[in-house]
Amino acid sequence: MFKLEHIAYFEAKQFLERATQLNEKYIGRQATQEEINQLVSVFSNKLPNWFIHMLRELPLMGLEVGWQADEPEDDYDGIQYVDIYKPTQMIDESITAYPGIPILEKGYVCIGGDPTGSGDPFLSIFLQKMHQFTKFTIARGIQRKTS
Repeated sequence: MFKLEHIAYFEAKQFLERATQLNEKYIGRQATQEEINQLVSVFSNKLPNWFIHMLRELPLMGLEVGWQADEPEDDYDGIQYVDIYKPTQMIDESITAYPGIPILEKGYVCIGGDPTGSGDPFLSIFLQKMHQFTKFTIARGIQRKTS
């Protein structure tokens, strides 16, 4: 495994251990081999091996992750959330919905969504440099087009 793979896996595993201590009902599930095969078939090299490995080994799918995104206000705690999608949801949001459709060709894959009902997808691009995936970024979708 490349160094980033170790760091990402270690951080995700530790995060899940802390989350489990708080309440196991918030933990997701691992991807099945069939789901992994679907992701590889649809996204080919857009998802690095270390990300696939994390989905296979760690219960990330269905996990809701929150972070302090904004300063708290009287009626808003400032926390934003992402629900890590199951592979079928990743595929559906990336190839049948906006903004997934036009930006898939640029390397973005929808890995999750806003569980509060806004419909905002979270898109990730895994950047490849010298045949090794060295960085990933997450961008929050601005607005989804409806047909």
